Amino acid sequence: MKFLSAGESTDQAYTKELRELLEAEWGVFGSFEQQDFGLKAPFPIVAVEGDTLLGGLVFSLWQDPATKVAAIWINGLFVKPKYRNKGIASSLVRCAMDGQSTLYVLTDVEPLYSSLGWQLLSRGKDGVVLRHQI
Repeated sequence: MKFLSAGESTDQAYTKELRELLEAEWGVFGSFEQQDFGLKAPFPIVAVEGDTLLGGLVFSLWQDPATKVAAIWINGLFVKPKYRNKGIASSLVRCAMDGQSTLYVLTDVEPLYSSLGWQLLSRGKDGVVLRHQI
């Protein structure tokens, strides 16, 4: 299994398939290529084995809960059902954490992020907000 940043033209098929999986699960997703105030969202990260997409993670830009300036958030994390419970989601999140000094997520899967050292910021009806900070 390998993890790729799906920003290169050779990885567009993975990006397209990942978008289809995310939208089937949660509805329409915005552009994966966001930029705001000099901050650019990282390319999606995909987990592949051979030519098979196992899952992926996408980012977005949204406000830092404290400062209200643009920040990088994990916007979607999906692993195909037959590949779940094999550590792929954790590995994708770890890949997202590499090279990012601060990341945020709004999720209903708090244990996944807490087990990786993310800090709980708030709880609400839509889920929990957590932060990873180096």
